[in-house]
Amino acid sequence: MRKLKLILALWWAVGLSGPGYSPALAQSGLHVEIFPAPEYTFGKVITFRISASSSAAISQVTLFYRVKPAADLQSAPAIFAAGQDVTGLVTLDLESAPWAPFTEIDYWWEVQDAAQNRLTTEPQSFQYADNRFNWLELSQGPITVHWYEGNRAFGQTALSTAVTGLTQASLTLGLAQPASVNLYIYADALDAQEALQPSQHLWAEGRTFPDRQLAIVTVAPGLQASRDLERQLPHEVMHLALAQRLGAGYARLPNWLNEGLAVMNQAQPDPELASALAQAGEADTLFPLANLCGPFPADPVQAQLAYAESESVVRYIRRHFPIASLSKLLEAYAQGATCEAGVAQGLGVSQAEMEKAWLADLAAPARTSPPLPWAILAAVVLAGGGVLAVLARGGRSAHNP
Repeated sequence: MRKLKLILALWWAVGLSGPGYSPALAQSGLHVEIFPAPEYTFGKVITFRISASSSAAISQVTLFYRVKPAADLQSAPAIFAAGQDVTGLVTLDLESAPWAPFTEIDYWWEVQDAAQNRLTTEPQSFQYADNRFNWLELSQGPITVHWYEGNRAFGQTALSTAVTGLTQASLTLGLAQPASVNLYIYADALDAQEALQPSQHLWAEGRTFPDRQLAIVTVAPGLQASRDLERQLPHEVMHLALAQRLGAGYARLPNWLNEGLAVMNQAQPDPELASALAQAGEADTLFPLANLCGPFPADPVQAQLAYAESESVVRYIRRHFPIASLSKLLEAYAQGATCEAGVAQGLGVSQAEMEKAWLADLAAPARTSPPLPWAILAAVVLAGGGVLAVLARGGRSAHNP
């Protein structure tokens, strides 16, 4: 028992030695001198270094790493000149095997010498940030916004818009605020595209990482900045709120429901969506709802119509079905219902019946929708965040995916 306590005490002391350092005491003189934080050129290459020594020749140096949130452990052998004192290097190509931006990476080393002595360093973590830019940040409640172009007023507008959007999303879904949300605002679409490749369509303005409660959007400071922020940030935080509520079930949502809720949550409507919906309705070229269960078309014009239809269907459900229907619909999909079966379970009618009624309603005069107008909600949030406090106390809990 005393021996076990001594070992635990040594490892605890190692944990206090700070990032980049490893045990100074090891088997038969084998020890790691230092392993500094990795250096990288974003999107290109990353290099890990370690210096170790032993009373016997060092025969093997291996890097172990895990790109969160994936559980898969990966390893790579270090390159070093044989001897008792070595410096090992591991270089990873991030162009052929890219990492998602702002991902957390855990890593550690294992060193072995010719006498079969082995040492494993304490795990370290770092964030694979987009270090091409000097990021600024502001926080309120669970939300932190990050940006690199624009003054503090731009950041404050983004933060206020995101807080209001998350509050509206939480009210719509009936749940508490997430513990943490990070929103990164790129000023240029090409900058964002380079960060997101190859996982993003060229026409898309944002990307959500629900498993990390993180989203990336593209908004340039300027005269249109406020409108763009009001369109994009509430859209992305709705996705994050859905992921917070549904956990692993988030991946089973049909796209028309997921994106319809996100578009409906926008403070700034997109006039092009309304125009696309009207034109397709007149030309009888609307997508069948069954076609919108999976990924939307890659073509930007067709994708625009898919978003427009999705929002229209969700607004129809909000107007014409009991208030609890949306929750039932979400739960049905979270439990594994198919696209068609989820409608029947959540709304009590078949998908074909609901779609037929929606199409008939589409020709009727436009109706005002959100039960809690954005202007009123924004005033409440800016007045003191009372709604946030109520939600944090009374909302339902959920697991992150």
